[in-house]
Amino acid sequence: MKYANKLLTISAVLCLLLTVSCKKKDPIPEPPVSSEIPGAAISGTWAADSEDDIAYDGANPNVKKDFSNFKLTITADTSAVKYTSTSVQDKVFPTAGTLEGITKTSNFKADAGADVTRQPDNISTNIKLSGDGKTLTLGFAIPETTTTRTSGVGGTYTFTLSKQ
Repeated sequence: MKYANKLLTISAVLCLLLTVSCKKKDPIPEPPVSSEIPGAAISGTWAADSEDDIAYDGANPNVKKDFSNFKLTITADTSAVKYTSTSVQDKVFPTAGTLEGITKTSNFKADAGADVTRQPDNISTNIKLSGDGKTLTLGFAIPETTTTRTSGVGGTYTFTLSKQ
């Protein structure tokens, strides 16, 4: 009988240890699907093929020439939509910043596009993506100023960029 009690006690302890040690591990979270990341639709590198891809309605027609080789790289992750550009006119388009106001439901392919705020200069920008996803159009206005450093760049801009 002592042998049976020992065997039963050892079996119970082993079952208890196996139950505790076989606890389910926390699942590793899966990375978000790109369609769930705000701004994923416009991520990538975009470029102006020539100065004709830059429309400018302002006082200084020479501003367009500064953007003949313009490139814009947009990266989207779960925390922000960031951009870098090859702009030589930082007052017209900063060389780096974020696009704020983009959500998972932002519809860049809608006829009206999506309105966002470009930072760090706090410029309201309309972004449209063509149906085939190969053309990105950015529309924004820069207020005219009278300081010598920024005079002559004010006006309405439309950048029509091709996916690279």
